[in-house]
Amino acid sequence: MSIFFGQINIFSEFSLGFSISPRLLGPTLGFLLGSFCLTTYVYPHEDPGFSEGDPRWIGAWWLGYPIIGSLILVFAGPLACFPQRLPKQGTDAHINQVNCLEK
Repeated sequence: MSIFFGQINIFSEFSLGFSISPRLLGPTLGFLLGSFCLTTYVYPHEDPGFSEGDPRWIGAWWLGYPIIGSLILVFAGPLACFPQRLPKQGTDAHINQVNCLEK
């Protein structure tokens, strides 16, 4: 709680809650993905012949890695289209960009 004490004067309660909410969403979604993966047998296309309550059950713990990896690749494509740096105002790059947009 002491980490946020200095920010209380800067942020309102709404903006503080708004910035912390996504931080709680990530671990929650990770926990739900993990529980889904562990309900699937370690070899997804095989029928083990016993249920999840059996001590011999091994969940597909590895299934989260390809799911998260594919999501990273999906979001990396659009992010790679952004420029490395945005032109600052008052520089030649900004003036050239403004002139190109006006034409």
